[in-house]
Amino acid sequence: MRILCFFWLLVLPVPSYAQDLVNGRIDYFGSCRFAAIATSLGYSMSRWMGGHVPIKGEIVIGQLNNLGNHTVFYGPSRNEGTLFIQRIYFDEQEAIAFLAEHSCR
Repeated sequence: MRILCFFWLLVLPVPSYAQDLVNGRIDYFGSCRFAAIATSLGYSMSRWMGGHVPIKGEIVIGQLNNLGNHTVFYGPSRNEGTLFIQRIYFDEQEAIAFLAEHSCR
């Protein structure tokens, strides 16, 4: 019976959105509404669109490595917000330049 249950878990499909969820950390969020989010693949540059207002150092979970509008969740309480991911896979210098271009200092 245990083998059958284990096999059943292996064949269950994983929803596509679950495969794209990424943990990140807000490294910068300012009055310009842009955020630099550090992920394991580099920085994702996003614009805050609504919901929970992020703060520097906060953990964020969502589709951070996919361009476009996404619902994300912040911190251990999983507060919900919306981000528009504009650029992905930036290194730290590119992230700083992007923020400077958008008057975020």
